[in-house]
Amino acid sequence: MNIVKLDGPMPQGSWFSESSKPFTSDLEESWTLKLDIDFNEQYFMAAKNWIYLAPFFAPHGYHLYVLPRGTHAVRPPASPKASQDDTYPFARRVYTHERELDFYKIQFTNVLTLRRHDAIYGTIRFRSLTISPSMDWCLWFYQGQWGADAFSIRDPFKSISEMFDIAEAFFEGLEFLHEKRIAHGDIAENNVVVNKIGRYELKIPNTRAPDVVKYAFIDFDASVIFPEDTDVTKVRVPRGDRLPLHALGLFPGELCNPFEEDVKCLANTLQEWTRNMEAVIPEIGPFFDGILKNKDARCPSAAQCLQELRRIRSRLNTAQLDHPPLGSFWRDGKLFKH
Repeated sequence: MNIVKLDGPMPQGSWFSESSKPFTSDLEESWTLKLDIDFNEQYFMAAKNWIYLAPFFAPHGYHLYVLPRGTHAVRPPASPKASQDDTYPFARRVYTHERELDFYKIQFTNVLTLRRHDAIYGTIRFRSLTISPSMDWCLWFYQGQWGADAFSIRDPFKSISEMFDIAEAFFEGLEFLHEKRIAHGDIAENNVVVNKIGRYELKIPNTRAPDVVKYAFIDFDASVIFPEDTDVTKVRVPRGDRLPLHALGLFPGELCNPFEEDVKCLANTLQEWTRNMEAVIPEIGPFFDGILKNKDARCPSAAQCLQELRRIRSRLNTAQLDHPPLGSFWRDGKLFKH
């Protein structure tokens, strides 16, 4: 966290959102995509808004990505160069050219993309950027960036063992969150990351090797924290409006248990990318169906799901674990190959 006292007020003369309102009047409004305004115009305005902050961040070691004319992505600054340090918590470098670090359109409408002197790149989301009404101080949270392709046909799983690794990692992470009485509220493919950066134009071997790979949940803006003594089986809150819930036929407004729905959203995401092991490991089908299709029974907890995954894995032999997946992903009972 950085709390910085400015020498004087930030200039306001040219800072306007698409609706011609000063950005300080409603920071979220300034960076929220609007359906009735041309998206390309909004992308351009968002980039201009972020670029306006460059002189403020630079003295503190943060250098904004740039938006070249006629392009649809912000690109890394010429200076400073990316850090060569790829040890945890930094991402592993699996790219051959910095163009692979471009940050595309919709991502930068509400995310400030920049490079710090000790990292490849990172982000500051508008919800974690606070500017005082008098504009004499600013507080922000900087997040070193990992890759948004924990699930990707560009970096396919090479074995059933790697599929169990990722499933166990995320259920273990969810178990930890729920133990701390945190419901994520928006678990989806685009809200999980892996500790590597690049688009895999060059094949990099063993990117998912257990001794180097790490996975994480991100985007906690829909999360809810409950008191530590909360009985998570009895929680009922109005359901939020999130796309992963729509995919399960769950719509906003109804009372729900957010911990159970975290489990369902994670299972729904995982089964698309790991259920293609079912022909080799038949038990994985009933595992996912027991979470997603059994409407008469209580949804198992993250801890119970993790325990069952480990039970299934413990009964497999080396040949089964080393077996390559049959297809790139699974959807609605069908296997798909890239």
